[in-house]
Amino acid sequence: METEVLDRPEGGLNNHTWKFATRSKQFNLVLKRGIVNKVLWDWYHDITIGKMKFRNATILVLDPSGSDQLLEFQVSQAFPLSGKAPT
Repeated sequence: METEVLDRPEGGLNNHTWKFATRSKQFNLVLKRGIVNKVLWDWYHDITIGKMKFRNATILVLDPSGSDQLLEFQVSQAFPLSGKAPT
């Protein structure tokens, strides 16, 4: 996420500027080298034909061996924007 900042000079003082947080925006989440199943591909296909579905998801980051979970992210109201199959 990123929050925009509005700078306002202090009235009567030329050496001070106030910073105010304004709106926050979210960026697209990009998954690389992941393991997916047919459910994700079907979900993406439904969106491409106009059946918009928002879903909650869990993203697990595993160690290089794939045996231990290092991190877990919870994503809400997500939908896939694109997909690319390996060659």
